[in-house]
Amino acid sequence: MELQVYITGFMEVIADDPRHLSLFLAILHFSYMQNSIDTVSVFSRELRKQVKICSVRNYYSCMKDLKEFGYIKYVPSFSPSEASSIYLVKP
Repeated sequence: MELQVYITGFMEVIADDPRHLSLFLAILHFSYMQNSIDTVSVFSRELRKQVKICSVRNYYSCMKDLKEFGYIKYVPSFSPSEASSIYLVKP
């Protein structure tokens, strides 16, 4: 799946909130770096560091919003030694 499709649709809906924008773009970045089409394995601390979200609460709030908006399916691991899975949902 092309990243352009995700970015274009996302920008039309959520571009007014910089937290959601930066978090979604970081997810796309990790997807690209992992050479993955629609699945990302990443630790929340890595995403939070990338997008400069220090608060765990704000991070989970943004992830919940992205999930409710229909852009991702988020499967947290709740383990510090196991990465969470994020699935990009087809627009």
